[in-house]
Amino acid sequence: MATISLYEELLGLFRRFAENGGEAPENRPVIDIWRTVLGAEDQTVLRVLALVRSGLQRAREQINHSSILDAEDKSIAVEAMDQLDGLINPTLFHRSFADVAEHVSRPKLSMLVLLANSLQPEFPEPSITREDVEHFTAQVAKLREEARSSNHLDPVLKSRLAGHLDYIQWSIRSFELTGVEALYAAFGPALLFLRHEVSRARGSGDLATDPRNVIGKQLEDLFRHLMRKLDHQTGQTTQPSEP
Repeated sequence: MATISLYEELLGLFRRFAENGGEAPENRPVIDIWRTVLGAEDQTVLRVLALVRSGLQRAREQINHSSILDAEDKSIAVEAMDQLDGLINPTLFHRSFADVAEHVSRPKLSMLVLLANSLQPEFPEPSITREDVEHFTAQVAKLREEARSSNHLDPVLKSRLAGHLDYIQWSIRSFELTGVEALYAAFGPALLFLRHEVSRARGSGDLATDPRNVIGKQLEDLFRHLMRKLDHQTGQTTQPSEP
């Protein structure tokens, strides 16, 4: 069952950015391209790109601590990471693709392929299979649809919950890019939000059937199942009692 590495994840993400930018008018702003690549609105885009930045930082740390790469290789690799990092700098979001196309040139993206081959064996990390990714993201999508179709949730709550669930889906789909910490960063606020809503609803009906409570329990079960899956593959404990 295939897994994907940090560098393969980065390669896929920035390759999609390059492809979308190349197809668009040259004056299309960077933030617009990210909206298309990530399929999300601005608030979610900013949260996701913050995690992409953490992935690039993990890559830099691995490069700098590598015993395989020599000093020149490290310098070239870090420079490539810095170029990619520039694409997620909010100060450049208004710039056009033509201004930043060099950041995702073929040599820059090829560096990610070389790093994947060199550093993945040197820095093994927890991973989940593509099959597991599809399974867990499908479960989150099911919860999202359950919330969307509920007649007992107001539109504002539905919108906020959808944002949380979209972010969770992305964190699972891009786990190799962002790491275990990102799963906590995604699941934690969503579960706290639902617990707060359930607390507010006490006394107003049957909590056992309240969709906020039902979805919250299902989401918590999904999170624990995902953490157990990671524990099983690594032989280490990645989960505390609460996200």
